[in-house]
This record gives sequence, structure tokens and C-alpha cells, in this order.
Amino acid sequence: MEEKFKLYSQKAIIIATFFGGPVAAGILIRKNSLNLGREKEGLIALIIGITSTIILIVSVFWTSDPIIDKVANTLIPPIYMLIIAVIVDKIYGQILKKHKEENNEFYSNWRAAGIGFACSIVIFGGAFTYAYFAPDDWDYETYNYEITKVDNNLVEATEFFNI
Repeated sequence: MEEKFKLYSQKAIIIATFFGGPVAAGILIRKNSLNLGREKEGLIALIIGITSTIILIVSVFWTSDPIIDKVANTLIPPIYMLIIAVIVDKIYGQILKKHKEENNEFYSNWRAAGIGFACSIVIFGGAFTYAYFAPDDWDYETYNYEITKVDNNLVEATEFFNI
């Protein structure tokens, strides 16, 4: 007799990814992999999910605000959701289809959403902690000196324009 187990559907993985980013997808894919006896694949998926999330966060911190305002909210989440959907379909599509055809159970989409939401809390908590407790190495004297030069150039340019 074959042992019954639950898996996360592709839809559940995408829902979790929407709320929790690539790390949430990595967690759910790892759970599926463990249930399928593919422990090494699960570990790789988790590592890729964590690494992708870190790369996204670092990219957001290092990119200028105007670019982030235009790109981050509209392009980045759909792109990584699409990438994860394609990966899940290519690697687990047939397995998930067979699992459904055999009337086996899937984990709830609500559970996946909860995992994604929990991941987002951890991500935002980590980002906030970094932003709040990062060392303050801003050189105020150099900034004030340089901004004074800019102000002086502006005054000279205005005088030149008046002539």
C-alpha cells in the first residue's frame, strides 16, 4: 500500500511567493521535496530561495529611490513569481498533476499564504533592523562643505544669468 502524503500545489507556491518572496517558495518546495524523498533537491531549493531573497533586498537598498519607485513595485514581484512558476512547472509539474489525478491531498492555499506572510514579517523585520542599527558612518563635515560649494555655484550662476 502506498503511503499518502500532502504536497503544496503550484498555485499555493505562487501565493506564498507573492506574500513572502523567493524564500517562501524555497520553503514550500523544500517541504514538497522532503515528502517526495528528494532531500537534496529540497535543500538546494531552500538555499536558492534564501540567496535570491538576500540578493533582492540588497539590490533594493543599493538602487536609487527613483528607480526603485518605478521598477520595484511593478516589475520585480511579477518577474520572480513568473520564474518560480516556470521552475515549479518544469521540475514538479508532472508530479503535482499525478498527485492530483490520484486524488491525493494538497496543503491549503491559506497555509501557504500564512507561510508567505510569516516570511514577509521576517524579511521586513530584518531589513528594518539593518536600516535602524546600521553603523552611521556618514561624513557630515564633507557633506556640508560640498553642499556649500553647490550653493555658491548656484549663486554665481544666478548672478551670471542676471547679467
